[in-house]
Amino acid sequence: NHLPFKVNRIYWTYNADNQERGGHRHLVTRQALIAINGSITINIDNGFKKSSLLLDDPTKCLIVEPEDWHTMYFEKNAILLVLASHHYNKDDYVNLPLRKK
Repeated sequence: NHLPFKVNRIYWTYNADNQERGGHRHLVTRQALIAINGSITINIDNGFKKSSLLLDDPTKCLIVEPEDWHTMYFEKNAILLVLASHHYNKDDYVNLPLRKK
């Protein structure tokens, strides 16, 4: 009852030392991001506002909405846990940022 959506998929990203990952947004999937080890910088662009947030403690959780174009930069030994609202569907991934009208 702590997340604003039902969790249907759980996965983690590791062995991404000093790499940028992501570079997409979704059509419907919402995600909760938690750095369970190390530090990960999350860059968000929803078409209206850009922000950069540091996840460096497993008590921090960032909700990523479908319109949020996001990239993640992984420091050494960082592990990202992702709780997603929908099962994996390649057609849910959008490789272009949302642009304000």
